[in-house]
Amino acid sequence: MKIRNSIIISILILLFCNIMVVNAEIETNYFSPKLKKGKVLEWEESNNFFTPEIENETYLVEIEIIQDIPDFAIDHDFLYRYFNLTINGTLVEERYIITALIPRYILPIKYVEGLSIISLYEHYLNISGEYQDYSVEQNEGDIVVNGTRVGNATYLQFELIVHEKTGIVKYRKTQYIFSEFNFIIEVIFLGGINLINTDFTVVLFVLIEMPLIIKLARSKKKEKSTSLG
Repeated sequence: MKIRNSIIISILILLFCNIMVVNAEIETNYFSPKLKKGKVLEWEESNNFFTPEIENETYLVEIEIIQDIPDFAIDHDFLYRYFNLTINGTLVEERYIITALIPRYILPIKYVEGLSIISLYEHYLNISGEYQDYSVEQNEGDIVVNGTRVGNATYLQFELIVHEKTGIVKYRKTQYIFSEFNFIIEVIFLGGINLINTDFTVVLFVLIEMPLIIKLARSKKKEKSTSLG
């Protein structure tokens, strides 16, 4: 039973990669140059399998950036040159697995489509026709995507929150429903890089500090006026 479940889970993971990011042909896209050598990013991934027995597995996924991400398109087949992937302390060495799994946690920030280059947001707008109950929005530096896909004997529902400037997946939940089993993948970003929107931070700082600055300026003006009197 355990072996059968592991095989099914592996197939689903690869299927999920194909649905969300990787097509059958080679892809060449832009990853974020904000990802610098030496950064180690971490996610917790939980897999819940219902057959109807319940089996839960949790993984710690670590991605180390082994060289600065360049500001030009990278062939997905060469992702192993830029990222090391470790799952529960075990380094993944197979290149095809790295190619398949890296875009589950770090997405390109720009996509090459024919002669055009489009943003991550535009990419998700373009695939809206492939899903039902589909929505995509920009929210305080993040892109939030929700949708479902219904097949003859399958049902897929997903939620994705990705940091727009780095492509880092902050949260992903995907549920597969088949006639004989139900499978849920949930990914949560644990850290390794600051994802705070700096523009929002500056605005917040101004809103908080401006009244204090005005008060101090008025106080000094009043003191000066008093001394002159």
